[in-house]
Amino acid sequence: MKKILTMALVGAALIMGITSCERTKDEKVEDGVYLVGEASPWSNLAHKAAFWVTRNERVEVEAGELKPLRSTLKEIYAPLQKGKSFQIAVVEGGNAVKYGGTLVMTYQGSGSDDHPVGIKAYYYTPNEGSSFTVEEDGMYHIVYETSLNKIIICKANWGIRGVGPAGWGFNEMEPSNGDKTWTITDIEVPASGGWKFSYDGGWKLGVDDTVWTDCTVSVGTNYGAGSIVFSGDVGKVNIIPCGADFALPEAANKGIYTFVMEWTEDGWNVNMTKTGDIAGIDPATQVLSLIGSAVGGWDVANDVDLVYQSTDAAGFASYQTTNLNLPEGGELKVRKDKDWATSWGYSAANITGDVENFVDNGGNIKVVAGKTYATITFKMNWDTDAWELNFTE
Repeated sequence: MKKILTMALVGAALIMGITSCERTKDEKVEDGVYLVGEASPWSNLAHKAAFWVTRNERVEVEAGELKPLRSTLKEIYAPLQKGKSFQIAVVEGGNAVKYGGTLVMTYQGSGSDDHPVGIKAYYYTPNEGSSFTVEEDGMYHIVYETSLNKIIICKANWGIRGVGPAGWGFNEMEPSNGDKTWTITDIEVPASGGWKFSYDGGWKLGVDDTVWTDCTVSVGTNYGAGSIVFSGDVGKVNIIPCGADFALPEAANKGIYTFVMEWTEDGWNVNMTKTGDIAGIDPATQVLSLIGSAVGGWDVANDVDLVYQSTDAAGFASYQTTNLNLPEGGELKVRKDKDWATSWGYSAANITGDVENFVDNGGNIKVVAGKTYATITFKMNWDTDAWELNFTE
């Protein structure tokens, strides 16, 4: 980038496709990448319009660790207006070089490899053209990978995953205020389990390639924890890009909630407001099962029923299957109602019995050595959401 800027200063801007080079005249901003133009909230250069360095989601890390920051991968979320222009400005030493771009590809997300579903991502090379425009008003995710010389502009329709009717599918939020505010109501939040915010049902978006096996750089399309601080029935939610799953700080916070995400020039404000209590559950009527490659596959036809046994004095209901063979390398989860709205995967603290024969694989419970188990028992306290999964030979 320094080479490009130097050439621009000596009059070679047209060769490099740079649209303009000028001393910043409005806010005196630090070196960095900025969104600017009448289509955006910032007609002139401004501190709040700065892109931030983000994480490369393609890098493999240990379970529970955040992906590493990639210094050349930068992003910003902002509302954009159709029919008006905007640019990406790179500021160095007080000089602003403003880029438009040439569209090189559009990608229609399909949900494969965790990409956002049904929304177009527009890929540009920032070496030609004076500005960008968008075809629809809305909230946009704008990504600039400076070392790869690639820009992605993608409309972002927000939702919540992990809680709500769709579970870890996608529960759409309702936009308002020019897509700056996103709301969803009547969401049951249990005492345990997690959730995240994402746009268009995706987790990440390939930068250098949309084929996951060929991709080396990927940007997240979700927000995680952060933290939640409650004051009465209102929780102030601190979100971070691609953070861990959210979880309630205390079992007493469980209930029915309205979630609101509000975009401001200073970032996202997110609140969750309790509007009711979750109705009591009759343990004997709950439908629980094992599902996964360890029991034949991930389709509903392969669910192995866990039959209700009893509820003990501590409030734990037991559900059990007997004489079940689990093959080496197979994976499984427990789920409710034979769908993915509520499920339980690997947790070292919650698996008992033959614990050494099971490991985590992306949240699934993976079998180390093939064995037949006399009993597999799932214990659940429906009031506190505490649970245990026991394997006994």
